[in-house]
Amino acid sequence: MNRSPTQQGSGEGLVLHLVREHGSHTRASLGEATGWARSTVTRRVDALLESELLITSEAPSTGGRPPERFRFNPHAGSLVVADLGITHSRLAVVDLLGNPLQPPTDLELDLTAGPERTLPAIHKIITALMAEAETPPLAIGFGLPAPIDAETGLPSDPPILSAWNAYPVAQAVESEVSTTTYVEKDVNLMAVGEHRRCWPQARSLVFVKVGTGIGCGTIVHGRLYRGAHGAAGDIGHIQLDGFTDRLCRCGRNGCLEAVAGGAALATQLSALGRRTDTARAVVALVHTGDAQAKAIVRAAGTHIGSVLAGVVSFANPDVIVLGGDLGIEPLILASVRAEVHSRPLALATRHLAVEPSQLGADAGIVGAAELVVDRLWPAPQTDCLPVIPDHSRHSTR
Repeated sequence: MNRSPTQQGSGEGLVLHLVREHGSHTRASLGEATGWARSTVTRRVDALLESELLITSEAPSTGGRPPERFRFNPHAGSLVVADLGITHSRLAVVDLLGNPLQPPTDLELDLTAGPERTLPAIHKIITALMAEAETPPLAIGFGLPAPIDAETGLPSDPPILSAWNAYPVAQAVESEVSTTTYVEKDVNLMAVGEHRRCWPQARSLVFVKVGTGIGCGTIVHGRLYRGAHGAAGDIGHIQLDGFTDRLCRCGRNGCLEAVAGGAALATQLSALGRRTDTARAVVALVHTGDAQAKAIVRAAGTHIGSVLAGVVSFANPDVIVLGGDLGIEPLILASVRAEVHSRPLALATRHLAVEPSQLGADAGIVGAAELVVDRLWPAPQTDCLPVIPDHSRHSTR
């Protein structure tokens, strides 16, 4: 049954986080984890049971009456999530764990045309998804392939999506559908989704999306790392030596994205007489066995790997996950692995895993749901959850 978020304070948010993170808890284990008195634990658990965000099950007995265990109930509400890419977007109604409640809607749309020309199509799909939902969704999670300013919540100088700079995306969506909307950089959502669903044991994780451009989301000690102003992970604009002739959309020369991003590879192949215009077209050409396409894509993986080798030396992650149309291509993956395992010191790579995304096209959808739930029921300790600035909202639910 769809319920509104609890309004009784952040204590319930911490309980909910602990249960979501560890699967289930008893009152005793919650008291041990939080240091709260049993009466405090009971009050907060009861509030979440009333909201149907927690459900009960019996724990194995060690003698006497078995204690109640509390589990997160992903069916306590629904969300609308929109994972937007430069040329391909994916939207869905999901439960509170990010599982689609109906088949996601895929949309081919060129976001470089600007928000005024593209948001109407997105609004139309969101409206239809909300109308089809069994109960009104609690909120909308919106992923955008652009840096999001941590202070304002607005897109900030996105190199590819220049027309979206400082555009009030959340407010624009809310004004159309009257539902609270949260906006996050798309690759940050993917990093969260992949970490929480597939690599929860990893202390740190780097997610790299290789599509039209190249972006990176980073998890440090279990939480999303945005940097001081939201610009962390912008590895696509690290400059490479020897490519001063490659003009990037950011206005500089030699950026990784201008050398190894999907748009750059499509341009290189088109110059060789191959008719490609998107990252997906590049992948399709590779799968035909085209020798020049394979060589160009393999070289792109080497360049990406050389940058990630520096990331490994600096951040020493447990896992690097590659996603996006090109990121999961085996030629890219093999080249990246070769670079990151050969350049840094052995200590940094001894247990390093470099793997393709397990969630694939759903990584952003799962991550969007996770971060929206974090926002709707925030925990009081900033070291427990990713921190998303709470900007003013004008919507009603």
